[in-house]
Amino acid sequence: EISAFIYHVMNGLDLKNTAGQTLALNVDEKKGQLVATTTNEDGSAKQITVDKDGRVEEKELPATLNSPVALFRKNTDHSTESIDLTWTTKAAKSTVEIANNKDFKSLVDEEETSKGKYTSKLKPGLYFWRVKVTSKDGALFSETRSLEIVQMKAPELKDLEKNKVIYRNEIP
Repeated sequence: EISAFIYHVMNGLDLKNTAGQTLALNVDEKKGQLVATTTNEDGSAKQITVDKDGRVEEKELPATLNSPVALFRKNTDHSTESIDLTWTTKAAKSTVEIANNKDFKSLVDEEETSKGKYTSKLKPGLYFWRVKVTSKDGALFSETRSLEIVQMKAPELKDLEKNKVIYRNEIP
């Protein structure tokens, strides 16, 4: 089916043109939306959303998320993992928010900074992150990205008699 093909080709696509602008395309199947985010070299960004009924919404974004990329996944054999978050904004200060749900009702980490970068130590799990900029009009938010940290067991040795792999966190 052509729509499935377009979804797999377009979702998570990041392009950069010769003028230094970046275009990121994402498809949200649950909401039935196509979201295009354009970012200029100076950090200014716009987000254009087209819903399933063809309605178009355009808005300025207060910050552009640089890394990790959309749908980032890291495998680890540690109980926590350091994740470097970076973004670009024209604001003097911004706040990075990390939550374990898309609605950000329960934050697992939050930090105000003027640097446009922050390192968070996270346990394995699925997280969502965004950047908040507070202005006279209230709080403005960047796009939201997800990142996942997957706990992997690293084998240490094999018990040849029982033909069993022993993992670091298991006692033989």
